[in-house]
This record gives sequence, structure tokens and C-alpha cells, in this order.
Amino acid sequence: LVRALSGNRELIRDTEMQRAGLQLIEEERRRVLESPRCVVSPRLIGAGEMFLALGRYAEAESVCRAVTAGAPMMGRAWINLGIAQTEQGKEEALDTLRHACQIAPKEVFAWISLHRAASRAGLEDEARTAIERAKRVNPKTTALFLATQQDTRKNASRPPAQ
Repeated sequence: LVRALSGNRELIRDTEMQRAGLQLIEEERRRVLESPRCVVSPRLIGAGEMFLALGRYAEAESVCRAVTAGAPMMGRAWINLGIAQTEQGKEEALDTLRHACQIAPKEVFAWISLHRAASRAGLEDEARTAIERAKRVNPKTTALFLATQQDTRKNASRPPAQ
């Protein structure tokens, strides 16, 4: 992975470099899945985050699944896996995020992500409980999330700009 700095612009645009980077990630993912007791590299962890940020949820899910296999107590990996599954509309996202909340109960994004998945599934009681837990863990971050969610709903109800 290369930082998006002006000095790296040519590297980032180089399709051969992109292909080589993706191949390294895939090799790392396979290595972890074939030998779950191996150490998960920061490269693989970063790749899961990168695929999430790019909206490439199937790839994020695949990488995050490898990370959780290699590091089953890494809460952030379970959260990212659950987010990727939620964005793909997969029912298993709820169980993944419930597990994330169990192993990382002090991680606000576990609770916020469970809230989002439960809301999408129509499980309002669970969604409400999850957001209340998020408020207890980190009131400021939860307030920002709720404000952003409210702004998104307002913008979604506006007619498109002409």
C-alpha cells in the first residue's frame, strides 16, 4: 500500500503496480487461510480497510475473513467483516457484529455497526440497545454518527440539484 501523496502519484496510477499490490494482498490472504496459526500482517489488515473505503465489499469481506481466521480476537477485523457483510445485505452480518461486540465491548464502532445492521434488518429493539451501548462507550463519537445519519436522511429527502 502506498500513501496518496503527490510524490507517489505516478506509482498510484501505474496499473502494473496496482496489479502487483493486489497480488501481494491475495498471496497474504491465501497464506493466512491455509495456515490460520500464522501471524497476520499489517498489509492484510490495511487491505481490508482499503477495500472497505473503496466500497469493494466482497473483497473486503474476503480479506477480513482471512484476518479473523488468523487473529480471532482482533475486534476491528470482526467489525470490518460485519460492515462488509452489511453493505452486501448479508444476514450473517448481524451474527458477525454481535461477535465483534462480545470480543470488543469497548469499541464504539462495533456497537454503531451493530446498530446499523439491526436497523436495516428491522430489529429496532436490538438497534436501540446497540446505540445505547455505543453512547456509553463513547458519547462524542456516537453523537457525531447520529448527527451524520440525520443529515444523510435530510439530504436523501431533497430533490436532486439541477
